[in-house]
Amino acid sequence: LFSSLRVFALTLQTFIISAWGKEAVNLEALDQVASSDFVLFYVSVLSLCFGNFCAGALTTAAFTAMMNLSQEAPASVRSTHYSLLATVEVLGKLAFATVAGMFIDSIGLVAMFAVFSCLAVATLPILYFMPEKSQPKRSE
Repeated sequence: LFSSLRVFALTLQTFIISAWGKEAVNLEALDQVASSDFVLFYVSVLSLCFGNFCAGALTTAAFTAMMNLSQEAPASVRSTHYSLLATVEVLGKLAFATVAGMFIDSIGLVAMFAVFSCLAVATLPILYFMPEKSQPKRSE
């Protein structure tokens, strides 16, 4: 659910960047309720807050899934298994963040944001077709 909501927030942010990112913002216009700068500024703030909330919920779900997956590992390597999964998850984010600025500088902000939105949409079929985990039967 949160992944599809995150796609909505990214799409809204892409629209705001393409509509608002072409010229300098008049700071006095942010005080006037009827100006487009006022509307786009506050819609962009709300979309960032919503997107960050969804990203936090997805990160929490990812770490919970990694913890559940680590519980299935042999007892002697459970903590190492979880630590490795958590490290790879965080390193993936950091590695991408180090090159994202270079991509934005070379391709442009609007084009790169559209690429990022398409990549976010590409994850939805993976989540949809992901097999359900069968719960082990407990003997009492």
